[in-house]
Amino acid sequence: MYASYGYYESTYLMDRKPKIPEDDFRFWEKQAERVLNQYTFSRLASNLGRQSLPKNIKLRMPRN
Repeated sequence: MYASYGYYESTYLMDRKPKIPEDDFRFWEKQAERVLNQYTFSRLASNLGRQSLPKNIKLRMPRN
């Protein structure tokens, strides 16, 4: 998971009303994760990829 519902709601939307209900968020987050992994050849998903990401991106990613 690259973003939590809390991040989506408070940071990404800046506390505006969400378009994606919390019950549906996991499905759409997983779809977005698949697209990101496809574009980055799964480098975001690997630990090595995590270490080479800029600090501002790493801070937004949940720890496993």
